[in-house]
Amino acid sequence: GPGGVGKTRLAAEVADKLRGNWRWRSVGFLLTKASPSFRCPALLVVDYPEERREFIVSFLRELSQRQDIKRPVRVLLLTRDPRTWWLPNLLESGVGQLVDPDLEVSMPRLSDVDAAALFRASSERLCKRFRRAALKVNDEDVARWVASDQLLHRLPLFIIAAAIHAALFDPDHALGYSGKEI
Repeated sequence: GPGGVGKTRLAAEVADKLRGNWRWRSVGFLLTKASPSFRCPALLVVDYPEERREFIVSFLRELSQRQDIKRPVRVLLLTRDPRTWWLPNLLESGVGQLVDPDLEVSMPRLSDVDAAALFRASSERLCKRFRRAALKVNDEDVARWVASDQLLHRLPLFIIAAAIHAALFDPDHALGYSGKEI
């Protein structure tokens, strides 16, 4: 999915949930450029894998050849690129069989209804937390703001940034700024 759609946030929440489950021995983000140590079963989340494509392909090749792994290891690539961008390298390196062809999950931009709900929930929570007056923004206001930039304003990152800006800095002009300005 595109940047700002919430890939990292969603993966972090999944990792947090799995860490509380005794069956998963190692869960977390793979932040190194060296092969990590972990205990199985494991979930290794890789954010921005396209920035270290060679390492990821090499790591997956090494992982596929290890004889000591008897329990599942899952590697989740949080990428902006479709599986077809990765597949040639994975096939060439001999790890194509490790890729589940049915597990590509795209994360689309939000609908008007979901964008309004996210803005409302975020701004209400912020106003309550910082003891501010509730924003006077309705769903139609959010829909107009979203329509002003369909690419950026449908991304959760920008909707939450707009709610933060409105609730904490400029409640009189909530949604008066573009995503780029925020």
